[in-house]
Amino acid sequence: MDIAYSVILRDSRDFKRVRVLSNYMLLELNITDPLFISEGSVGDITDPLENIKNIIGVKVRMPNKKQILLDYLEKVIIISEELGSNRVVFEVGDENEYLHIRKLMDEIYCLFSNYKIKFVLESGKVSLMRVYKDITEYLGGVFGLSVSNDSSTDLADMIRAIRNCLRMLEFIKICNFDYTGKPKQFFKCSSIINILDLLNFIFKIGYDNYLVINYEERGLRLSEGEVVSDIRRIEEISRSIIEKG
Repeated sequence: MDIAYSVILRDSRDFKRVRVLSNYMLLELNITDPLFISEGSVGDITDPLENIKNIIGVKVRMPNKKQILLDYLEKVIIISEELGSNRVVFEVGDENEYLHIRKLMDEIYCLFSNYKIKFVLESGKVSLMRVYKDITEYLGGVFGLSVSNDSSTDLADMIRAIRNCLRMLEFIKICNFDYTGKPKQFFKCSSIINILDLLNFIFKIGYDNYLVINYEERGLRLSEGEVVSDIRRIEEISRSIIEKG
């Protein structure tokens, strides 16, 4: 299992932060505004990140015009390829968005198969097991899942989600929250999810894809040094668990 960090790319001002963090860790590039993709060129995103090697996935959301979804996804695929990533992570915001995706699932499958890129669905308000059931109808490893926690998710919830869809899991995303629901650094306060317990479970079941620290999407933006410190500590704990067997 590899540890990664989800870094937000809102606009061109964030490129420097992405470049700095990429020197120290694997990154999911989380592009929060669909217009940044649809209204610009591929090069507007990839050129400032040229020669970066540590992008494991590009995360996007539904474009403003749903009817152009396939064209939009093909553009994201090309961005992902240019950045050396073979995964596109797509956040499903609500039921209507999922119904639109489900209607185009065959076309999406063909598109991603042709490019040999994985389409990783991250369900928001849509049942994770429903998405799991739908994508397991397709062969070839084109589809995958990403699970993440929020301030209402406890350890039992997270373990249940991981166990139920382990076969399709590409990303396990975690953020720390205090008991008031505020996002906090791991190791800085008591939290709803104990990172050590979660890591022990993940290694016990043999999960071998990515554990992604998801601070920024939950509203916690740290300095580059703080991010590196947290990633290194989680890596140390992971190595210790492996050594103990």
